Amino acid sequence: MNKPFISVVMPVYGVEPYLHRAAESILKQTFRDLELILVDDCSPDRCGEICEEIAKNDSRVKVLHLKKNGGLSNARNQGMTLAAGKYILFMDSDDYLDLDALQLAVDSIHKNPAKLVIWGLIEEYYDNANRLSASVKVDYPEHLFSSKEELRPHIIRLEEKTLLGYQWNKLYDFDYLREKQLKYEQVALIEDILFSISFVEDIDSLNILNITPYHYQKKVNYGLTSKFVADYYDLHMFRISKMLELYKSWGLCIEEVKRILANIYVRYVTSAIQRNCDKRSGMDVKEQKQFIKNLFDTYLYQELIGYVSPESKIVKKLSVCLQDKNVNSCYMYGKGIYFVKNKLPILFAKLKRNR
Repeated sequence: MNKPFISVVMPVYGVEPYLHRAAESILKQTFRDLELILVDDCSPDRCGEICEEIAKNDSRVKVLHLKKNGGLSNARNQGMTLAAGKYILFMDSDDYLDLDALQLAVDSIHKNPAKLVIWGLIEEYYDNANRLSASVKVDYPEHLFSSKEELRPHIIRLEEKTLLGYQWNKLYDFDYLREKQLKYEQVALIEDILFSISFVEDIDSLNILNITPYHYQKKVNYGLTSKFVADYYDLHMFRISKMLELYKSWGLCIEEVKRILANIYVRYVTSAIQRNCDKRSGMDVKEQKQFIKNLFDTYLYQELIGYVSPESKIVKKLSVCLQDKNVNSCYMYGKGIYFVKNKLPILFAKLKRNR
């Protein structure tokens, strides 16, 4: 049996209403030389049965039922063990892909056999009644790069646009991925960006497509029903540090890079301050203000704060408070953002994307 050109690994957990649509968006691609690997991560609903039903109707589908729930990173890693394609895509099971996406990606590979292909997306925001409330296109100009020198300045710009970290807007050269022995780390929130940073560290070719075929479904049910990650701040400071280290290792840590990283830094600090207002943080007002005060002594603050020039309204004022080291103003602004996030989630989603 010939090996497929593309392997699509799709972890599955708790997505019964969306699974058929996600799988069909792969199996009905105009590009047919692919396989779909469904990884049932001990889903508590009918997802396991649905996976088997999908496999019965298409010989290109493989199903892996994990014996215990291990999370997204483990499911992707397990799926990779079954993959046989030349390129690999990691797809979420509650989203969907336009049917010509993979053909366009393969066409670009025929023009420039790249280690990595990246495309854009459409963020689709749904309210608690599952109604589409807003949609935002996230794209990037088309480029086909065939050297490290050409592509490296664009990595940080892709991160600025939030297109670097996501996994489902990429085709990875699977042979190269295996050569580097890359796997997803068992860590919350930042497993995607850590994987991407490791992959691009030494690549010499990259295709960026100016298309937005991926539909990223986002539920704007913030508040107490959303997941609270206690080490949110530490995790995102680590991701920024990794990107900073990458550009220093490349000898490209120029002012533009520091400006972009500084704006990303303020964005995540803003989010951390407002998250501390959540009762689940266990922090009282005094502790929240001490958290802000401690920021001023950190390496990233001292390294980046002088380069901040945010365009986003949601972080522009806070960046001034941070630069002035005004603890009370930072606290009050974070508290205001927390109120908007929980009481006016659609407005918050729009403001957040307008960054």
